[in-house]
Amino acid sequence: MGNVSIRSDDIKSLRSGIFGWRRNSSIVCGLIFVLPATSQSSDQKSLVPSEDPSADYAIQNLDATPYQSIPNQAKKSIPYTMRLGTASARFSAATAFTYTDNALATSNSLGPSDDFVISPLLSTAILWPITELNALQIDVGIGYQKHFVQTGMDALTITPNSSLSWAILLEKIRIALFNRTSTPGELIDRPEFISSGSPESSVFRRISNQSGFSASWIITEDLSLQGGYSFGLDRGLAGSYNNLDRNSHTLSSSLFRRLDPRWTVGLSGSAAQDTFVTGFQNGSQSYSVGVLAAFRFSDNLSLNAGLRQSISLFDNDGKVSDTSDFSGLTYDFQITHQFRPRWSYSLSGGKAMHTGIGSNFTEELSAILALNWTPAPNWGVQANTSYINALNSGSVISLPLEVFRLAGPEYFKPELPGMVDDGVGGLFYFPPGATDRGNGVVAIPLPGQGTDLYQFGITLTHSFTAKFTSSLQFIHALRISDLLLRNHQQNTLSLNLNYLF
Repeated sequence: MGNVSIRSDDIKSLRSGIFGWRRNSSIVCGLIFVLPATSQSSDQKSLVPSEDPSADYAIQNLDATPYQSIPNQAKKSIPYTMRLGTASARFSAATAFTYTDNALATSNSLGPSDDFVISPLLSTAILWPITELNALQIDVGIGYQKHFVQTGMDALTITPNSSLSWAILLEKIRIALFNRTSTPGELIDRPEFISSGSPESSVFRRISNQSGFSASWIITEDLSLQGGYSFGLDRGLAGSYNNLDRNSHTLSSSLFRRLDPRWTVGLSGSAAQDTFVTGFQNGSQSYSVGVLAAFRFSDNLSLNAGLRQSISLFDNDGKVSDTSDFSGLTYDFQITHQFRPRWSYSLSGGKAMHTGIGSNFTEELSAILALNWTPAPNWGVQANTSYINALNSGSVISLPLEVFRLAGPEYFKPELPGMVDDGVGGLFYFPPGATDRGNGVVAIPLPGQGTDLYQFGITLTHSFTAKFTSSLQFIHALRISDLLLRNHQQNTLSLNLNYLF
């Protein structure tokens, strides 16, 4: 067993997020030099990660042992095909041909918005081992999205993921500087966000970057303590959603214990502070504490789960009139099962809290089922079905006090809640939840708006050679909203060709 008895896979599955749509942690921890980005990636759709700080940020995929060679670990995960002196490299080209019948993601009753898109992309990745524990990793893609109908959505795409890892060893403690960059998903991935039908409001192009430090301490063979700090930047690359631009500070810690070869359990805690650049959204302070578990029933069947008590307290420093705070349980789980040599499935779900837009937050319940089949060598089939229920925390409308004045004394019923006699001849009726803000203004809370999103997708993949691969994907999405003219359906068909030089 050597120096480590906690399985690194168990640690990673507990920390890196349960869902397949969660943000992937960098394989190599380090500082990322962020290249200019002007658009979203042309990758396939992925659902936006949770903003629960204990779920979204944990320590960056550190192996349980501080003696793991970072360059070797990266080489195992990324297929480098060329040698450039002491560095390894790969170059690739990809093209996606996509048709959608509702590119603007609006109500189908407003008319069609068909579109055809070609998205070429050139990518390069270089890994330069500086020492056994330090490496420079560059992974950049540059492409263009050409829309033949909705030309206002044309965009240059730059996908940066460059990192410099640096680890400091203090016996059994490893301290690492890290950074990671990601480009979150599309508008449909946040179903509570509503497009107005214009190209500008129909794109959700953002870039997120986190940097900081982390420490991993192997206390005993079966016990590991980890903690760290991160500073995050989340910026919009399209003007419609710049009100979500924010800075965040997060402290996070976790304790993992391997009970036996199958069981690993853990405790996690975090604190985070968010401030918004434009001053539109309300800033917040969030706290979370919870338990985590990973259980391997067999080599082919495993279960990962996390449960947290989360609290988010929102300031009144923005223009959003919502005064709601969040307090409740957030959780996630994933079951994976290889039940036949060529068949496997995964079932995942959970409850998360996101930053809202025009409201303080959105509660999201989700579930996804994925089935994978390998019918023959070089062929693969994946079917996915998912459900998201998004409920925002509501909003507040401010009205003049005079709106609530009764027409005459005969309407006054003091036994009814909300009836007020100000003692100077003023008779008023206030609905439940009304708050007198002074200066003749009364605030009335409005209920949150709910949205249900159903998606079904099927993907066929084929490897013509070891370097030339392809995939054909179909996605059907159905969105049902409480708001008028916000229901829609969308069908997307994509052909993707990839070549590795």
